[in-house]
Amino acid sequence: MMEVIPGFQMGDDGRVLGPVARAVVSRMEVEGHGTVRENLYDALRRSIIQGAIPDGEPMSDTWLAQELNVSRTPVRYAFNRLADEGLIEVRGHSGMVVKGVTLDDAKEIYTIRVRLESLASRRAMEWMSMAQFDQLGRLLQSIDHLYAEGCISEVIGAMGDFDRFIYQACEMPRLRDIIIQLEDYLRHFRIMGLSNPQRCGQAIHEHKAIYQAMVNHDSGLVDAMVAEHLDHSETYLLRIMSEGRP
Repeated sequence: MMEVIPGFQMGDDGRVLGPVARAVVSRMEVEGHGTVRENLYDALRRSIIQGAIPDGEPMSDTWLAQELNVSRTPVRYAFNRLADEGLIEVRGHSGMVVKGVTLDDAKEIYTIRVRLESLASRRAMEWMSMAQFDQLGRLLQSIDHLYAEGCISEVIGAMGDFDRFIYQACEMPRLRDIIIQLEDYLRHFRIMGLSNPQRCGQAIHEHKAIYQAMVNHDSGLVDAMVAEHLDHSETYLLRIMSEGRP
């Protein structure tokens, strides 16, 4: 039985009416931290980025507010922020329509990633202790084991752990703040790209190359390996997005 989120109400038959409302409730923080409007915005944003609310889906603040048993104010707040981000758009008298994540969005995010992840990896290389290098090495060994066992979903999660380790170790809190804003996109792209076993294996090899360059304290090679990894990731992602695969 689905848990009722604080500030929201299930329908009389035990379901939230409508696909948009169902997607939102399933992605709400169950603990109810934060304001209703922030939680609603986060859940809607995550739903759109992950494709749970498809491109072209009409959005009505009136309908959604009724289904979630909230006022229209937090819904309008969420819609305005999503429109500013380009995830939904106004289409004349037809109201709001989901735009989703486009090829241009993906290209922009990867351009940003190359700069941020190169910087984060170089800074982490300078700050990390031997114990931290050993910890990161053990994580890569764990990823190898999971991949050999065919546990692709677990590999995807562990690859995210690798990236977050670097962001934490770089000792640049503002860079981490920027990455946090992109995290929903990055998680979605990671799932799309690494669900293919061949691409997953290639990405593991690329992460090992990044790690080895960091161990050797070779800044130039770190930049080159990060750029190569992200170039391969972007190329694969854009191809499957163009083909319309999930």
